[in-house]
Amino acid sequence: MATNTLTPEETKALLEHCGFKPIDDVGNKWRAKERDDAENEIEIGRNFNSQYPTGRFWAKKGSDFLDQSEMEELAHVKRFYSLREEWVKKKQSGEELPKWKAKVEARQEAITRAFTSTGSGKSVSRREVEHQKITVPSTEMPSPRGGTYKVGGKEEPDAWQVRQWGNNARISTQIIKSWQDDKEAGVIVRAIAPDGQYVDATVIHRYDVLKDMMLLDLIRRYEENGINPVEGYDEEGRPILTENALRDFFKRFIRFKVFAVRDAVSKAERVAILKILNREWREPEEIEAEMMEARSLKSPSP
Repeated sequence: MATNTLTPEETKALLEHCGFKPIDDVGNKWRAKERDDAENEIEIGRNFNSQYPTGRFWAKKGSDFLDQSEMEELAHVKRFYSLREEWVKKKQSGEELPKWKAKVEARQEAITRAFTSTGSGKSVSRREVEHQKITVPSTEMPSPRGGTYKVGGKEEPDAWQVRQWGNNARISTQIIKSWQDDKEAGVIVRAIAPDGQYVDATVIHRYDVLKDMMLLDLIRRYEENGINPVEGYDEEGRPILTENALRDFFKRFIRFKVFAVRDAVSKAERVAILKILNREWREPEEIEAEMMEARSLKSPSP
């Protein structure tokens, strides 16, 4: 077998060619599914990290992980290794291989192409492209390009996009207060316009609420991949996670706590800038809570 000389991007392109799909935007986690002779579903994954820059396979049937010899007999894995040897030989012969691009990178390239391609076929310089990407007409807010996400089928600007708008409008931000304890992490951020007008925004991450939200999200993600992470329910009806799911849950929660203040700053800055630009946008949960409160006030007393 030829020595593997594929780069991480070439390896990811090969995974995609073999039927694997990324489950994150940066392409560090890939998944595929197949069934054994008894029609049992097998989940196959290949994860990329600093220890394994070109990825490492794992597979499991139900809650049991397959050993190396069993995994190497899976159709997806066998196809990957077979094609990888062919790709390595092509690369050694000087042939250029396809490279997988993360969603963000591919999206940015599409934006660049849109700016560099005109009806007359005229090209513009890279510097002009960079300038055009952040230019916002003073009388009109631009439609989001590249820094958006979808909520309820509607595109909304993310923190990066809002920061670009703020930079263009010469809006500065300042952290007025930040705190973190065993129960919560929070910040107050101020957005300041050139004329001195300012708006404050507060974001608080309450750990008890976040735990419930992260628990529901983890269960959803596991079920989307065909895995049941719940082994029962306690007396209050709360789900009891399997050992693997519980370990995953605590790793995610601890990682979030480490960056809780930074995340709160990013969210508060986004809200403050949108407010001072008169483009306030609220989370769906905020709107729903407000509507529930209004309905309760209108309801007749029991």
